[in-house]
Amino acid sequence: MKRVNHVSIWRFSPWIILPLFLLQTVFLSSCTKKDSTAPRKQDEVRVDYFAGKSSAKINKARYTIIDDYVKWIPILYYDKDFDAIEENVSAFLKEKNEAKSYELYAFYRGLAKITHAKYIDLMQNVLDEWCNERPGSHIPWVIRGIFYTNYAWHIRGGGWAKEVAKDAWQGFHAKLEMAQKDLQKSWELNPKDPNSSCHLIVVALGLSYPREEMEQHYQNAISACPWHFGARIMKLQYLMPKWQGSAPDMFDFSTECRKSSEKFPNLGLITIRALEEAKKNINPKGENTLGRGEDWATIEKIYAHFFAKYPEEIRGHFYYAHTAYLADKWDVALEQFEIIGDRWMEGACWHTLKRYNEIRAYVYYRKGIDLAWNRKLYGPAIDYFRLSAEWDPHPETLFRLGVAYMYSGIYERNEFLLLKGEETLKKVIELKPNRKIRKAAKTELKKLRKYLKK
Repeated sequence: MKRVNHVSIWRFSPWIILPLFLLQTVFLSSCTKKDSTAPRKQDEVRVDYFAGKSSAKINKARYTIIDDYVKWIPILYYDKDFDAIEENVSAFLKEKNEAKSYELYAFYRGLAKITHAKYIDLMQNVLDEWCNERPGSHIPWVIRGIFYTNYAWHIRGGGWAKEVAKDAWQGFHAKLEMAQKDLQKSWELNPKDPNSSCHLIVVALGLSYPREEMEQHYQNAISACPWHFGARIMKLQYLMPKWQGSAPDMFDFSTECRKSSEKFPNLGLITIRALEEAKKNINPKGENTLGRGEDWATIEKIYAHFFAKYPEEIRGHFYYAHTAYLADKWDVALEQFEIIGDRWMEGACWHTLKRYNEIRAYVYYRKGIDLAWNRKLYGPAIDYFRLSAEWDPHPETLFRLGVAYMYSGIYERNEFLLLKGEETLKKVIELKPNRKIRKAAKTELKKLRKYLKK
């Protein structure tokens, strides 16, 4: 039985708007205006304030949480410890290397991320207070500018322009104009911080400014920091065919970034993002070129070079697993998940922990399919189907597990395995899956019971 296309049945949309490519999911805890400034315990905040739909309580105990910028959110929005935030930014700015510049980029975006409309007032009030209290510091202006940029896209939504509600455009443009003022002020206060300039590229994209203006912001950013990842990822977004550029523009720029990646491996990820965009929005529908020939060979070289310099960079393994999933390279994705183990970080390329678990489960499922249906290795396949069901008990996974138990029991003449198959197939039926899976489960269960009677 052929499984329904995994993109549709599992709801795994690979599209990630590029400014959010590296930084997804920093979540704010529920609060009211009455207690919005009350101090919170760190763990309590992570569950409610950061976690939201991402680091859900389900499976949370299984993970070792890798804290990076996430821990600073309650320090800003609850404690309003502006000194601590600014001291941390200043420490980053003193470090003149690729890794630290990326961390600062992540830090800014993490503090400005909007996860739900109910937190917007809290965030804006605190950021307004910070800007009013310290108008001579560039730091609150850049964070509020990024916040307004995110606010604009929150109003607009992530769809194509034709799908945006007519009454959303005015708010979208208004927030982008507010972002532009804040980011411009931040750049004027400290042009050596590239993050204000790189986010002005997002403003230029949203307001359809000419390429010359985008290029000026880009040059300002890389003049301050030649290896800045954020400036390049934002420019790539601007140059995509669905925005202000074309496929040749996008690929020419990604090739330029790849040349720079010899010295700064992070920049090779720009090429990978361009290839992912081509897979989704440029190539013919249904044609997955990402995992084929030259494209996949390029991706493997880029990641090999990245890990040669940053062997302990766990974030890179999250990215590699995601790229391998998009490319249908199940064994590669599986290898990355095994390296990651039971660790989780908010600032990688997964929208939520739930999504991560579902995709991880799907990769285990595909490995089980390969072992059982292609190689008739039902015993080893059982382990992968069990792992898949453990992370996401999808009815079709349980159906495959039940069948694997059955055939393994038949070949090994093992009644215990047959009974496990019967138990699992009965569970599939109890879950009331779609008619096709339910019918298949009943058919296999009937066949299995004949062997139990022998």
